[in-house]
Amino acid sequence: PPSSSERVLEPISRRLRVGYMSSDFGGHTVGSLIRNLLKMHNRHRVEVYGIGMMKGDGTEWNIEMERSTDKFVSIHGMTDD
Repeated sequence: PPSSSERVLEPISRRLRVGYMSSDFGGHTVGSLIRNLLKMHNRHRVEVYGIGMMKGDGTEWNIEMERSTDKFVSIHGMTDD
């Protein structure tokens, strides 16, 4: 048995959920950096959400950004009511 100072980690039963919110998920320098970051997650351990504050423009760049997440939600035009 492990000593009291050793941590015993339980097996992961579900993935960690991580969300990224940006108005620059399109063809923008920030979008380019975020797109690369999204691809670096271990998808067996992390579930990636994208929250877009911009209106989707239907460009290949925008579509690829949405595909780089497990779930993408656009909040463009939402109010705080």
